[in-house]
Amino acid sequence: MRTTRVSWCWWALGTAAVLLLQTVGGSNPAMCDWTYGTPSIGPIQSSTWAAAPDGTASSRTTVGVDEGVTCSIDPSTWTDWDSYSSPESYPESYWDALGTTAWWVSWGGQWLPWGGGTSIGVQFHGPGQSTVWVYAYAQRSNNAASQSITFNIINPSGEATPPQFQNLRQPYWQANNTMFTNQVLPASVSFANISVQEDDGAGATDGCYWQGAPPDLQPRLGLAIGALGGAPQLDVSNEWVDVLSWSTYYITQYRIWRPALSLPMPCSASLPQLMYAITQAQPRQYYWTDTLVLTIGMGNLTNIRNNCSSTTQY
Repeated sequence: MRTTRVSWCWWALGTAAVLLLQTVGGSNPAMCDWTYGTPSIGPIQSSTWAAAPDGTASSRTTVGVDEGVTCSIDPSTWTDWDSYSSPESYPESYWDALGTTAWWVSWGGQWLPWGGGTSIGVQFHGPGQSTVWVYAYAQRSNNAASQSITFNIINPSGEATPPQFQNLRQPYWQANNTMFTNQVLPASVSFANISVQEDDGAGATDGCYWQGAPPDLQPRLGLAIGALGGAPQLDVSNEWVDVLSWSTYYITQYRIWRPALSLPMPCSASLPQLMYAITQAQPRQYYWTDTLVLTIGMGNLTNIRNNCSSTTQY
C-alpha cells in the first residue's frame, strides 16, 4: 500500500507539471509566434468624369484643368497570409483580411488626406502634376499595402474653328452676325468646367479706313465687339460660340465713300484676339491668339476666324 501511494503522488505531480507547461508556453494559439505576411492590393483604377471630345479613354492620366476623376481599388485583389507556429505543430497559414484604407493626394508640395473607402473623387484646379496614393491596412497585423497613380493636368494649348457656322441676319443695326463654333484644344482632355474670354491684341490693321475719312468712321470697321468679350463656359465638346457682328451704318458708308474716292473695294481688316482660360484657380490664363479677317465687298461680307470662312450676300 505504501508503494502504491507514493506512485500515485508522483503521477499527480507529473500531470500538474505538464498542464502548467502547456498553459505557460505550450499549444494555446493565443500564445503562439505569429509571422505577418506582406499585404498587396491591385493598382489604382481611374476614370474621368467627362469624356474627351476625341474619344481618348476615360482611364487617361492626362486631364484638363478643373477636370475630375474617380480613383478606386478592387478589394478582390487584396492578398495577405499570416502564419503561426507552436512547439506542437508546424506553421499554419491564416488569411488576414482587408481592413481600413486611407487616401492621400499630393498637390503643390503638400500631402492632403482624402478619406477612406474603396474609391474617391478628385478635381484638379491647376496645371501641374498630382499623385494619388492609397494605403490599405490588414485587419490583424495593420501592415499596409500601397498603390499610387500620377496625373498630368494641363491648360488649353490652342483653338480650332471647324467649318461649323451659321449666318444670322438681324433686322436692326447689326447687318450680319456670323456665329463661329470654336473648339479649345487639345481635344484629348475635357475642358467642360472652364470658361474662355477674348481680348483685343496688338497689331490690328484696317484696310477700309483712310486718312481724312468722316469722323464717325473709326478704324476697325466699327465692329460691334468690345475690347473684352464675355466668358462663355465650354460645353462637353470643349466648344464655345463666338458671334461676330458688323454695323450696317459702317458697311454702307464704306460702300459709298470708297468707290466715290476711287479707293478699291472690297476692303479688309484683321484683328488679333487673345484667348484666356478662366478656371477656379486661375482668373485669366493666356493660351492662344487667333486672327479675325473681315472683308466688305459691294454685295457681300466675309468673316474668317482661325482660317474658317463665312461669306454672306448682303
